[in-house]
Parts: sequence; C-alpha cells; structure tokens
Amino acid sequence: MRSPAAAVLVPLLLAAVAASAGCFETKYPLSEQPAGAKIDPRYLGEWSLEQLDADGQVAASRLVVRNLHGESYFVDWRGGGTDEEPLRATAYLTDVNGVTFANARLLSDTPEPSNTYVILRVDLDGEKLKLRNLDGDFFKDKKFDSPDALRKIVADNLENEKMYKGEPWYGARRGS
Repeated sequence: MRSPAAAVLVPLLLAAVAASAGCFETKYPLSEQPAGAKIDPRYLGEWSLEQLDADGQVAASRLVVRNLHGESYFVDWRGGGTDEEPLRATAYLTDVNGVTFANARLLSDTPEPSNTYVILRVDLDGEKLKLRNLDGDFFKDKKFDSPDALRKIVADNLENEKMYKGEPWYGARRGS
C-alpha cells in the first residue's frame, strides 16, 4: 500500500483502492462478477475527492473512472502530492441489501494479477459521491471462507460504524 488514497481505491466500483495501514484486503470479493455484467454510467468521469484526516486537515485527490469493455471499471486514483504514483485498479459493483460496494483489484507491473480485493462502500446521491473504506481490524475475528459468507457479514453490519475505517471520501465531478 502506497498512499492514503489507496486505502479507498475507487469508488464505485471500482475500486477505490487501498493504501493506508489497516485497510481491508481479502481474497474474496463480495460476489463474483456476473457474466454479462454492465457498468453503471453514473460513476464514469473525473471526480475531485476530499477527506478529513486524523489531524482535521483536508486531503484532496482525483479519481478517474472509465468504462472497461462495458463490464467493469478502470480506476485511476491520484493523491494530492505530486510525487505519489497513481493507484490503478479494475473494479465492479455489488449490491448488498440495497447498498453498493466496489470490489477492486489493484493493477501492478508484475506478470501475476493481484489475488486480493479492496472493498469500499460507494454511495451516489445525484452528482455527489461518497466512498468509505472497510476496516480490516473489524474483520480480523470474523470467519468467512467464501464471497457468500463475507457478504453476510457485511449485510449484517451495513450501519455498524465499526465496520468502516476513518472518515469517508466525498467527491464531486470535476468541472461541476
């Protein structure tokens, strides 16, 4: 993990994601990507994101979400620092009891694809985006060995603040 932005890695889908210590990475997605899945065009575009850090300072980043073959999203997340490398991922969305989550896999420059997912909650209200990291510590004592078992834990805790890490990222479309 390279930056705070990575902890969230994409939104939408994307996903949204992973960087700071304690972010939730798992070998299981919340669901397998269904064959013939379609992207939701509301998430596409360039987003300006802001988050309050632990010191009360505003951290800014930029998120670009693109259509990848009509079935998933390509995500490019760049923090505010000019020396930070972008985080890039592919992502797809999963609905859990009416709440959207992004299952994101970071891209790398190695021949082997990532074998872990970063999962984020994604809320979209009109043109306003809200991304929330799941807290890896919350899941440490939870037993799951499949996407279905993980999805049940998440479904049972959708409104449990302990399942989420840190402050949400809030986003608006660039140029809006």
